[in-house]
Amino acid sequence: MSDKVYSELCDVSKATATRDLTELVDKKKLFEKVGITGAGTVYILKK
Repeated sequence: MSDKVYSELCDVSKATATRDLTELVDKKKLFEKVGITGAGTVYILKK
């Protein structure tokens, strides 16, 4: 999922979506970040 999709689903700003997803990647280890930065970055659930 992209930060745009997350922001629409959770009704938050794109900046908040990016912060939330980064926390889910770095601290919670629930998602994996695919891509470095920018429009091509997506987050996928870890198995």
